[in-house]
Amino acid sequence: MSRSHLNCQLIRLSKTLLILSLCLIFTASCSTLSDRTILSDSYYNLGNCELERGNNKEAEKYFATAISYNSDNHSASYNLAVSYTLNGKYADAENLFQLLLKDDPNNVIIQNAAAWNMYKSGELHKAVEMYESVLKINPAYDALRKNCIRVYLELSEFDKASFHVNFLIEKSTLDSETLFLQGELQFLQDNPEAEDWYIAAVKKDSGNNEAANGLIKILHTKSKEKSIRDFYAKLDNAEILRAELVYEFSLYLLTLEEPSGFDYLRRAVQLGYDVTQVKKSDVSNFSDSIKKEFLNLLGEEFKDAYR
Repeated sequence: MSRSHLNCQLIRLSKTLLILSLCLIFTASCSTLSDRTILSDSYYNLGNCELERGNNKEAEKYFATAISYNSDNHSASYNLAVSYTLNGKYADAENLFQLLLKDDPNNVIIQNAAAWNMYKSGELHKAVEMYESVLKINPAYDALRKNCIRVYLELSEFDKASFHVNFLIEKSTLDSETLFLQGELQFLQDNPEAEDWYIAAVKKDSGNNEAANGLIKILHTKSKEKSIRDFYAKLDNAEILRAELVYEFSLYLLTLEEPSGFDYLRRAVQLGYDVTQVKKSDVSNFSDSIKKEFLNLLGEEFKDAYR
């Protein structure tokens, strides 16, 4: 973990502890409506801290506590519903979203989250119905349109997905996510143009892991060493190769028992790949000889961390 990342974590932890301490102190003296509102806001902020850190279950508890002190804290209610979705409590989320929409029926943010909850719960057709109904009224809501595209892709309704992707492209919404969605649409239809869209998405945002995973899917469609090398060169020329991608190249080549995979493994380590992240499942498809050389190449530091 880098020092800057550690400092960031410590700052977040300090903020969380400070808010929690204030909540505990304030609870003891809480008597007026104003006091309860302040306490509700404090627990709401605590929930946001936990949500930001990915502690969804803890966030859910704090948002619920915030509402117990002030049932009119709609921001806490919305975030509680989102937490329910993240924690797989889809029925609870749907009930709460419906209550929120009853009070604010034209709120597109709540509508988007409610439709996403339907999608996550497996109610794909209900989700796209809500997305489409909202888009008729709010065609400029790009985030909702992108979620709609994702559902259509999962339903294999490619014509409808294509309509919405083209809508975004024609209005020059060429952010990384849109480029990825176009790549995904092309990949699912076995169109070789998919890799160019994935590459464009990663160039636009190097942190787009979905697009990077798309490139890995492309890699796994190639069965000859030359085609793999050509693909690597294409990514290299696009200046989007990072250690994790190069490592995936090495794994795939070694699974095919191509010794050149070791060259890519060395390159991944040179680029900073953390060998402690290597898992036993990474080498499960290797032959015994390839596996032995793989372990020896990564050295003692890796062997100590190998799990």
